[in-house]
Amino acid sequence: MRTTITIDDPLFEKIRALSHKEHKPLTRVIGELLARGMRGGKSPKAPGGKIRWRSRNMGAHIDYRDKELLYRTMEK
Repeated sequence: MRTTITIDDPLFEKIRALSHKEHKPLTRVIGELLARGMRGGKSPKAPGGKIRWRSRNMGAHIDYRDKELLYRTMEK
């Protein structure tokens, strides 16, 4: 379908930059953005993005070498 819409200049520049960045036609980028907005979803993370893994020592609450204590704890 074909239609005419008015987009504010700052927003249009962002859309155009996204079009160039993703190497997609402007109409396709606008369509994808509208579809995403209609679904209410957020933009998926780009593949290859940096993931920060966090870890910490949780400490043992029981001695896993004590089988009887381990079994009693698992039964609770």
